[in-house]
Amino acid sequence: MLFGHHHTDTFHILKDDQGNPVQVMLMAPSVTPWFSDLPGAGSNNPAFRVIDYNPTTWDYNEIDTYYVNLTQLNLNHTTPWQLEYSMKKDYNLEKIDAISMNKLFENMKINDTVFMKYIQYNSVLWDPKRPEGKFR
Repeated sequence: MLFGHHHTDTFHILKDDQGNPVQVMLMAPSVTPWFSDLPGAGSNNPAFRVIDYNPTTWDYNEIDTYYVNLTQLNLNHTTPWQLEYSMKKDYNLEKIDAISMNKLFENMKINDTVFMKYIQYNSVLWDPKRPEGKFR
């Protein structure tokens, strides 16, 4: 399932009654930046996604996220959009599906490097900071 205009770059895993991942919800960051003062929430640079998929199977081949750095854009209005990351490549996924994304999620729980990569992409590289306490 694909969702847009979420501001942050995130995903959710839907599981069946036995706890098996059956669907992934991919929330795309927004072109509209968001500056939140909610506890545990952050801000984001503008972004958009390009999804390459197999039109026969509907499997995702790759999902690329592009962004513009607002700090740089405010200094120079010709600052270009650039590739932030490619989901399969940068998260080292064989597929983009519920099972692979659930494995990624489980890995984030124990691997601070992978978790911090997620935090960077979640904020679209806007001042990413590692969450502490209950927000970790």
